Amino acid sequence: MATRKKYVQLITRRRFVKISAASIASTSFFMLGCSKSSQQTDEPDSRSVRDASEQKEQQSPSSSTSAPMNREYVYVTEYAGNTLAAVDFENQTIATRYPAGQNPMMAVEGDSALYVGNSSGGKLQAFNIDTGLNTPIAAGQQPLGLVIDEDSQILYACDYFSSAIQIIDTKLGSMTSSIPLSDVGFMGRTDPPSCCRTTPGAGRRPVCMAKSSDGILYCANYGTYDIARIDLSSGEEIEPFDGVVGPRTMLLSKDESSILLAGVGGESEERVFDLYVIDRKTGTRFATIPIGEGVVDVCMNSTGNKAFAIARDEGTLVEIDTVSWQELRRAQLEIDIGAICLSNDDSTLYVANAETGELLAVDVESLKTISRVSGLSNPKDIAVLRG
Repeated sequence: MATRKKYVQLITRRRFVKISAASIASTSFFMLGCSKSSQQTDEPDSRSVRDASEQKEQQSPSSSTSAPMNREYVYVTEYAGNTLAAVDFENQTIATRYPAGQNPMMAVEGDSALYVGNSSGGKLQAFNIDTGLNTPIAAGQQPLGLVIDEDSQILYACDYFSSAIQIIDTKLGSMTSSIPLSDVGFMGRTDPPSCCRTTPGAGRRPVCMAKSSDGILYCANYGTYDIARIDLSSGEEIEPFDGVVGPRTMLLSKDESSILLAGVGGESEERVFDLYVIDRKTGTRFATIPIGEGVVDVCMNSTGNKAFAIARDEGTLVEIDTVSWQELRRAQLEIDIGAICLSNDDSTLYVANAETGELLAVDVESLKTISRVSGLSNPKDIAVLRG
């Protein structure tokens, strides 16, 4: 059994909403499982954190820091632009940009704010939805995957370089405690496979999370390519599950019986072509659904009867029946797609392409691209505000 560790302050068990981790496409500055065109290794560059304090944060190329956020827009984190872009599909334009800290990655909505994690600089940016005003919150070294408690509005952040889960009380606007992960993962692992490391003994390196209603936090780790489990009622880490090489996104099925796990694999080895479906209670992988090379993201519709997954390196989109775990349909989009999100009415899929800087709108009924907006600066994650 994995070493058990208690975190500093126990959190009352509440009902949580799972937010999948941001798809993390390869760049020259930050990488988790590189694209084929990259000349770097698959391990993220630790200099991104060491140099963060020495870098002057870039200013937004345009627009206001206090414009109210429009719920009709689609919000996209722009990694290279240090901004959060508001995309107006009706007028085929980027309506405004908000400064979003250094190298923004994932975005998750709370009661009255949209939270964006900075993969450099160790902060969250809390955007007030009614005013657009942004308040930075310390969140460790490199917050990646985020999950928020709908009742208490406590936010959990995967801190990649600290190999810990940081706990943020969004009402206080501050980080209150931390959950350190054990140094040893599934089957005694302490390192990624040889394809995906440059420095041995680097730690678990959590990148994405999901939370069950019975109080278990699931963390997919890049370093030990496994799933850490934390019992929030006791504050202890319990026996981990096997995971995937190069994890990107994890979510729970609607009935919480299964974990959906997307991963891209390594640079030239350990490539991943399938979406993994894992029994949440036992950790057994009971289904592998072919998607294409580099399974970078997955999302689910509001009823939970269908999931949609994308393959970065083949540009495929696959619709999945979550009862039979069988493919229903597939469509060819374009390579380098890296994030996917459904509209509130489940009629439109928004798909970001980090290479071309475009956001696609895909009609769910036909699985055809019906619109696109260009001009984004390395888009990483997509958020649709609740109506």
